[in-house]
Amino acid sequence: FDHIIVSDVLEHLADPTKFLINVVRVLSKEGSILISVPNISNIDIVLNLINGIFNYSEMGILDNTHLKFFTKKSFAEWISLINEVYGDYISGYFDCEYLGTTYYISEYAQEIERKYPKLYYMLAQNENYNALQLLFKLSIKKTREACINLDKLLNESDMHVVEQLGLAVQDYVNLDIDAIVEKNMSLLEARLKEI
Repeated sequence: FDHIIVSDVLEHLADPTKFLINVVRVLSKEGSILISVPNISNIDIVLNLINGIFNYSEMGILDNTHLKFFTKKSFAEWISLINEVYGDYISGYFDCEYLGTTYYISEYAQEIERKYPKLYYMLAQNENYNALQLLFKLSIKKTREACINLDKLLNESDMHVVEQLGLAVQDYVNLDIDAIVEKNMSLLEARLKEI
């Protein structure tokens, strides 16, 4: 086949690596595999995780049939690992081009944006914060060095959102970390004595 579409499939498979290796066998030499996967780094997922919520649902990113989860970076790293381990076996190497995303901004994210615009701005520094699905194109190259799109993805420098949030907190709140730790240790020691 010249083109194979793998739309919202990989996340349902116990062994997506084996699946891709088998797909290569029916792909023409100049062919491509078009892939979409749900984006686990979507802002709804991140905000819910911060609040201790990770509930599966009937559909969406946390569809209760999903077995694997991906971010843009983790997908590229996974493809790189496949190349490293199976490149000789498949007689080539996957180049991975990032095509873009499908977008969705939930009511919850819009509410956070209205209530806490500075926080939302910081979280939105992750370029895929409102991406529902990530879209990629895989093609086979004869050498690992020819996988320039994959190398570009692996070497992208992302804004480190946690670092930015940490700096913002330090700038706006003068916390005495030692005092907070000492107070928490005193409370912990008191509770241990009660037990």
